[in-house]
Amino acid sequence: MSNASSAFVQKYGPWALVTGASDGIGRAFAVELARRGVHVILVARHQLQLEQLATSLTQAHGVQCQVLAANLSHSQGV
Repeated sequence: MSNASSAFVQKYGPWALVTGASDGIGRAFAVELARRGVHVILVARHQLQLEQLATSLTQAHGVQCQVLAANLSHSQGV
């Protein structure tokens, strides 16, 4: 981990929760956080896409990933 990444993790913590992680800006945030060495909890509706992203992030950046398939627009998903 580079000094900049280490400083980022030290400032913001080792884990981040990213909602909407299967696509778009949520996915972009997850990728950038993993690139900086932050472990991520990936939340979105699409289990398969989240699992694929988690595998990719772990392989590319050596971070841990947790996957939670949930539709947060419904009270049952919260």
